[in-house]
Amino acid sequence: SKAKDNTAVRQGALQVLFIGIHGLSSHAEALVPDALAVAERALQDEDGGVREAALKLVGACAASCEEAFVRDEKLLGALGRVVCGMANMDSAPAVRALAQKMAQLIF
Repeated sequence: SKAKDNTAVRQGALQVLFIGIHGLSSHAEALVPDALAVAERALQDEDGGVREAALKLVGACAASCEEAFVRDEKLLGALGRVVCGMANMDSAPAVRALAQKMAQLIF
């Protein structure tokens, strides 16, 4: 179906961003703010796979370039609230488990 195709495209796009950020590591500083903005929107997605991919992207941003990750305090606070909420209440068990780990390690 078209909705399933769109979900796959969103997951794929997040995966490409994850690979880019992770691969560039500390050289990804310029990409981190935009990647986090994309991840913030994707964390609200209806599909658990998209939310999980967004969590992984947030993790890659935090691990690759801490300085860029913490630069926007407002965005960081918003991400922290969303991730902590997902850790407590996400409907997908895999997403909830990953959010719990990230909430402990990052936020």
